[in-house]
Amino acid sequence: MQIGWQKTGGGSDGNFTANIGIPTIDGMGPVGGLAHSREEYLEVDSIAERFALLVEVVRDLKDLSGRL
Repeated sequence: MQIGWQKTGGGSDGNFTANIGIPTIDGMGPVGGLAHSREEYLEVDSIAERFALLVEVVRDLKDLSGRL
């Protein structure tokens, strides 16, 4: 999975932390589209992949915190 910066519309709580210069991870939910509309959808097959990514990020943060 390629991870990188992507500009999108909308907003999240992450806007508050990113705005003051704190590195912020956002958009780790399932793949989908047409957010906040009656046609909003998610790709069910993407849930497991995104969950696995979240698990690895949490593990890495745990490992990193032990070295600080």
